Amino acid sequence: MALINHINLPRRPFASLLRYFHKARITTLLLFCAAITLFAVYLHNFEPNRDRSNSWQAKIISLNPLFGGPDNYNAWSKRPRIGKVSILYGDKKLAHERALKTQEKHNRLHGYSMHLLRRGILDGYWTKPAYILSLILQELGKQDSERLSWLFWVDADTVVLNSHVPLEIFIPPTQHKDIHLLVTKDWNGLNNGVFLLEVTPWAVELFTAIASFRDFQPNTTLTFQDQSAMEILLKEPKYANHTVTVPQRWFNAYKDEKDKELKADQVRGGDLLVHLAGVNPREKYLDEWCDRYEEDPSVWEIALENTTYPTETKEFWENLKT
Repeated sequence: MALINHINLPRRPFASLLRYFHKARITTLLLFCAAITLFAVYLHNFEPNRDRSNSWQAKIISLNPLFGGPDNYNAWSKRPRIGKVSILYGDKKLAHERALKTQEKHNRLHGYSMHLLRRGILDGYWTKPAYILSLILQELGKQDSERLSWLFWVDADTVVLNSHVPLEIFIPPTQHKDIHLLVTKDWNGLNNGVFLLEVTPWAVELFTAIASFRDFQPNTTLTFQDQSAMEILLKEPKYANHTVTVPQRWFNAYKDEKDKELKADQVRGGDLLVHLAGVNPREKYLDEWCDRYEEDPSVWEIALENTTYPTETKEFWENLKT
């Protein structure tokens, strides 16, 4: 027994061996995961010829002059970051809530953030420019890499009909980089129910002027409140030189008239949305248009390349004098 006690045998040899192999297995697994990660990064950044034909992003790149052609894939990573803005408050109206939900699919598909104010701040329609101004200031306070590039204002009485249409298709190409605001007009003049606004210090000045207009020019008649103030200001060179009026049907189409030939400003299959401006009862028409979409989405949801947008936007910017 004494002889055996003096023999220097390793203690628990099998346990030590198991711990060794366990550590080796973890190390191997970590190295394998690192290799997979590096390979994925390589594929994402250093393989320009991979097939992207199934992505709607590739379609935008090829169809919108903003991105410089179908081979300019890097431009997509630098695409404008767009956020939508709207206001809906007061007594809960189911038709307006239903219309608002039509924005959700469009937002999910294209990655747009939705900024919705649920309470009034000022009287009348003056909450609108005040809220837009607050968002512009908020975004300009962020780092360039984090801020939104453009804001897309939509009144609460709009119904999205074709979620395949990205807002990027409307944004001015680089040769028109001095354009900061896209608006539309109807028979009353400016209609600011839907517009695209670039997030810039220029936008701060414009919406500060709109929000304070009635205080500094109290004797000016403003038939449509903030809209009239905006229209007056956009005639001044300071603002007119950076604003473009685009075809109304692009993103501010009105409802059609049954059994009549469609007018230039009236919605048709493939258009982005319908704006029910000035119609009464508003809730009835909102429900009607939501029903029309839901009954046969194929009439409205048309692939971008099969709409008139690619041709119309390209020709519009090419023909616009700089």
